[in-house]
Amino acid sequence: MTPQERELLQSLEASVGQYKKVVSRNTFISWLWTQSKILKIVKVLLIFFHRVEIIEHHGQYYRLRVPRKEGKTIGYLLGMLQSIKEKVFIADF
Repeated sequence: MTPQERELLQSLEASVGQYKKVVSRNTFISWLWTQSKILKIVKVLLIFFHRVEIIEHHGQYYRLRVPRKEGKTIGYLLGMLQSIKEKVFIADF
């Protein structure tokens, strides 16, 4: 387990203790699956950029921000995302 995954689980445990709500198994599995996929996307982006910010997210929609990289265009970023789209289950960007 990576440090990021461990931190995510610790955060989840803290949240569960704080709210004490019950969620269905399917909802939890869906949430966990989504979290694992966004973590993969962030890991790939961190290879190319030194920072990735999650600006907002709702369900399976995420809005990310990466810093501008000298000599790289938006076309470069979109092409890179297109090449990993199926691997990390990106539906649209």
